[in-house]
Amino acid sequence: MDQIDGKLDRLLEDNRQIKADQSELETRIRALELGETERQRRDETRLAALETRRWPLQTVGAVTGVAGAVTAAVALFVR
Repeated sequence: MDQIDGKLDRLLEDNRQIKADQSELETRIRALELGETERQRRDETRLAALETRRWPLQTVGAVTGVAGAVTAAVALFVR
């Protein structure tokens, strides 16, 4: 009887530990899904900063085109 009680106690303790681990993992997964981890917040802030500082390629292309047209016009009239 003592052996059975000991084994049951171990099984119950293992079951409690498994439930605690499962609960912890579920909490961590929910945090990941919602984007609430510190790393995700930091990366989101970093990405937003990079997006605001990116080169406006369309504007650069337009300015380059206008500069080329002006240069061609000046070269045409200088001769």
